[in-house]
Amino acid sequence: MSGISKRNFKVFRELCGDTALKNARIVTNMWGTVEQGLGERREHQLTTNANLFGSAIDAGASVIRHDKTSDSAKNILQSILANHPLPLRIQVDMVDQRLELGDTNAGKILYEDHAKVIEDHKKEVEKIRQEMETANETTRKELNAELHDRNARIKAASDNMNALRYNWEAERVGLQQKIHQLERDDRDILSTIRKLADFISIVIRGLAR
Repeated sequence: MSGISKRNFKVFRELCGDTALKNARIVTNMWGTVEQGLGERREHQLTTNANLFGSAIDAGASVIRHDKTSDSAKNILQSILANHPLPLRIQVDMVDQRLELGDTNAGKILYEDHAKVIEDHKKEVEKIRQEMETANETTRKELNAELHDRNARIKAASDNMNALRYNWEAERVGLQQKIHQLERDDRDILSTIRKLADFISIVIRGLAR
């Protein structure tokens, strides 16, 4: 697995949380492109290494092979459909605990990545500015172009952080609204039941007279 893939899976783990990971299915494929023994050794490494899929499997995630047949695809879907729905950690953190995205484990990983990118570019910007002080005109033009590129990357990373924060906040608000609607529905149902119970009680008293 590449560094980006490891990072993405780490974010996935934090989004799910250990409780919901029992519903996760890690699907391995490309079995037809490698020798069976080699594929099994790679699968063993992925599923036993804590830095890869091992920790998720220890938390309850399952590994399923997909061999490009309709039967294996059906087995994967059926195993997912058999799951009992569980709340994700990100839902609990942002809706129940009312945490900001940056305060959740998944958010911290994402923010740290963007923050590191921004910090690295800022360091390069400072180096470029220092080089421009003693550079000749031709070199200054090249450095100036690189400076604009670095500043553009800083802005892009900052915009990504803000978009991430906005999108998750909108999701949190939407989930809260759904919960409040369900709570209102429950209160309406309870009120109806109480009214019906009162009506039945009145009818019974009338019949008893």
